[in-house]
Amino acid sequence: MKNLQYETPKALPNNCRRSRYAVHPANWNTTRPKMTVQWRITYRFYDPRQTLRWPKGYQKVLQDGIMEKTTPAGRQAVVQFLLDLEERLLDQGYNPIEKSIKLTKRPIADTEVIAISRSTAFTASLDFGLKARKLSAKTKADIKKIFPHVIKAASELYHNKETDTILRNRLSSADVPLSNMPVFQIQKLHIRAIVDQVDKNLTKPGEPWSANMYNRYLSYLSMVFIGLIESGIISENPVKGIPQKMITEEASERPTLTQEQSDFIVNALLADPIKYSFGRFVSIFRSSGGRESEFARLQAKHVSLQDRTYKLQVEKGGRNVLETKLMTDDTLLFWEEILSECHTPDDYLFGEEMYPSSKPVEPQRYTFKWHKWIKKGMGFSEDLYSEKHRELTATVDKEVELLVSELLEVAQGIAAQKAGHTTNKMVKEVYDVKSNKRSIELQKRIKNLLTSK
Repeated sequence: MKNLQYETPKALPNNCRRSRYAVHPANWNTTRPKMTVQWRITYRFYDPRQTLRWPKGYQKVLQDGIMEKTTPAGRQAVVQFLLDLEERLLDQGYNPIEKSIKLTKRPIADTEVIAISRSTAFTASLDFGLKARKLSAKTKADIKKIFPHVIKAASELYHNKETDTILRNRLSSADVPLSNMPVFQIQKLHIRAIVDQVDKNLTKPGEPWSANMYNRYLSYLSMVFIGLIESGIISENPVKGIPQKMITEEASERPTLTQEQSDFIVNALLADPIKYSFGRFVSIFRSSGGRESEFARLQAKHVSLQDRTYKLQVEKGGRNVLETKLMTDDTLLFWEEILSECHTPDDYLFGEEMYPSSKPVEPQRYTFKWHKWIKKGMGFSEDLYSEKHRELTATVDKEVELLVSELLEVAQGIAAQKAGHTTNKMVKEVYDVKSNKRSIELQKRIKNLLTSK
């Protein structure tokens, strides 16, 4: 191989490691390599969290575009390109099992300066543009998740200078991968081609890329370019002016569980020793009106059994604030049980297996368990977040009933006074012939007012 670092195993910045790269055929980089066999690159990726599923490591195979070349030089160039690209992704924290970037080592602080100029390669400028923006930690994390897909797509496309066109296949050495183009040269046609390529890469049979996802990539890339503009690296945002896709889906009511279905799920989970801790979590989560990400950050020190309250870290105005929530009577025993399992006030209540832990869990862990045990295991189509919608809808319904009752009481009291009665009873039962109809109409009008805010 051209670079000896690829021939030795390596520890990676996300606490994982990789084996050496193996290229088949073994004589791929000689003057007379075997051209009649299938060319490919393989290596094993070791994730300490995935040892049960992949005890011998996850084998990653790289072969895109190699066999399209018919000459030794062509195949060798693609192999070297794939090796360089994969190594660059792994160095950024790419996990091929989860297909995501996640660093566990200390990230570069926003105040640290990285050498960058208008001639820096497009994909190498992404991190700098993101760090330059004043965004919430969650928004930055969401934007960073698209980088591996953008880098991969940009590496698969080439810019032909003579015709000023985008190519999917490199026709000559003069064709430059979009990933290597100086960031100041990136234009609208490049961004559209990259996002379209991401669409092509991520689309699965029967699961077309949604307009929402397409528009999200444009929005996130626009935020990154704004950071580069504010830093004086570039002067124009190449995303500006690219039309977003129209969302043609008709607005529909989000599917939610009924109270009976929600109770059935919780009781089924609590009855299973393996799923008990998750049932406990769902029971508390469904009555909270909170988000999965907020519960992932919930610590023992945020809970007061004496006051029957707990505090969730809620994002408001780009910063986290503690918002006090009330425990419900049916979850009080669960709160007492969970706190008794904590070792320190800093323990996170719902860790890896929904038990207290010294480290927070990724919010996706909750939705993974819901998908596994509720959607696939029980056949429900509603997702975990729909429980928030169900709870808030039920709250609106209760408030509507109270308001209607109070308004009717006041209105009928005025009518009773006018008729010379000392109570509302005669007005309600005899004189107000539209009492029931008015009650139903009031409920509709109040509910519309509450839900339209």
